[in-house]
Amino acid sequence: MSFSERISSLQSSAERQLHALGSRKKTENALILPFFNMLGYNPFDVRQVEPEYEIGHGEQATKTVDYAIKEEGTPIMLLQCAEAKTDLDAYEDEARGEGSLFEYFGELEADVAAFTNGLTYRFYADLETSIRTEEHPFLEFNLLDYESDEIQDLRRLSKPAFDKKRILSAARDLQTSQLLRSYFARQRESPDDHLVRFLAAQVYEGEISGSQLDRLRPLVQKVLEELIGRDGEGAPPSEQETPSRSDRTEEPDASGREDDSERSSQGDEIPVDEDDENGTGPFDKDLAQRVIDDF
Repeated sequence: MSFSERISSLQSSAERQLHALGSRKKTENALILPFFNMLGYNPFDVRQVEPEYEIGHGEQATKTVDYAIKEEGTPIMLLQCAEAKTDLDAYEDEARGEGSLFEYFGELEADVAAFTNGLTYRFYADLETSIRTEEHPFLEFNLLDYESDEIQDLRRLSKPAFDKKRILSAARDLQTSQLLRSYFARQRESPDDHLVRFLAAQVYEGEISGSQLDRLRPLVQKVLEELIGRDGEGAPPSEQETPSRSDRTEEPDASGREDDSERSSQGDEIPVDEDDENGTGPFDKDLAQRVIDDF
């Protein structure tokens, strides 16, 4: 059975049992442990999946994590569990108030933490970047509603494929991609002054006054909607053809952008860029372009 088929089988099992999962323990036994078993971690071997994992936290009393996923006796993932019917947002907020999994990143070799109610799995990574790790999961996998590309992202966390360096590199790109998508979505609804000025400067010679910003804003919004689409769907290539930047005039023309609609996707697997392996910066050099292409 393939990896995607195993996920599909677990999805069917979850749908059949959902009405009966009235406690955290039932959720763990019916959904969470089978999920990590599907990833290749044996829930019946405490050397791989250790429940009630104790962590010494400085001079404070020992803290306990619901599960530690381990490789050769060393924790690689920390897991906090909730009942299937639990609102995961509220659960995470409460868990952070009591002491966060992220506090343990510095004490253990584990660089991945997850919150789950058995249906939704939110994976966070210790990226050591300016992005607030605890606010942005690098992967959110909904067992009842997922896309094929998310299966590939999840596969990286499986026991046969687990590679810390590659996971953190991919996590950084995935997390940054999500933030960029959110940024473009916000700008599509209401472009801010910074973006309007930047785009206008590409096609308009001279200083841009406040009144010109107000005049340009709806034009920028219209162009963003044409390029990105109201629902994240890019416009057909024929609608995206625009003049080159060399055709500048003295009047603003926010459509003067190169057409990138012919760029092909990178495929299912996200390659590790040489810059990623060398740790030369927080962003993949083509990441912003890939995000735009995804829209």
